[in-house]
Amino acid sequence: MVGWKVCSLFSPSIENNTDLFTSKWGGFEDLGGIFTSELSITSWSANRLDFFGRGTDSAAYHKWYNGTAWNGYEDLGGILVGPITAVDWGYDRM
Repeated sequence: MVGWKVCSLFSPSIENNTDLFTSKWGGFEDLGGIFTSELSITSWSANRLDFFGRGTDSAAYHKWYNGTAWNGYEDLGGILVGPITAVDWGYDRM
């Protein structure tokens, strides 16, 4: 769970170890994707969420929310042997 603006919380969930869902006050939203690891989530600004996970091909994937909409999955490549960790350390910096 991550706080991403005043009085807002974001809680992701992976169902059946594959599909990503987000929890908002109105229920769950299916964001698709297939993950084989825990997700790492960070927020470097109000109305911005970035999450990272390992796909079925062991590559790193990134998806983000810009305050209005979710953007598509970005394939970052690589071969991960464990979960990915992401942190922010300032505005627009991860």
